[in-house]
Amino acid sequence: MHNPVTMFLHNEWVQLFMVTVVQVGVGRRFCKNAFKALRSGGSNMDVLEALGTTSAYLLSVYNGFFNLGVSMHGGMKELYFEFSATIIALILLGKYMEHRAKGRTSDVSNSLSLKGYNP
Repeated sequence: MHNPVTMFLHNEWVQLFMVTVVQVGVGRRFCKNAFKALRSGGSNMDVLEALGTTSAYLLSVYNGFFNLGVSMHGGMKELYFEFSATIIALILLGKYMEHRAKGRTSDVSNSLSLKGYNP
C-alpha cells in the first residue's frame, strides 16, 4: 500500500523512535529483572522476555541502518520493531489481567470469610 500514512509508518526512523520509547521505557523492567536473575545464577520469565524483545529490536536496527545489502519485499527492509513492542504490550496486558484476577479472588475469599465460611 502506498498511501502517505503507511509509507510514514514504514520509515525505519519512525519505527526506531516509537519502539525505542516502548523498549527503553516500558521494557526496561524486564531487562532489570533479567539481569538480577542471571546475576544470582537463575533464570525466569523476564530473561526470556528481555532476550526476545531485545533480539527483535537489535535485528531491526541492524537491518534498517547497517545492512546495506538488497532489501526484500519490493525494496522494503525487513524490520521487526513491531514484534518487540507487541511482545512487551501483550506481556504487560497478561500481567494486568493476572493482577486483576488475583484481586477479585482475594475479594471473594475475604467476603466468604466474613460470612463465616471456612473450609
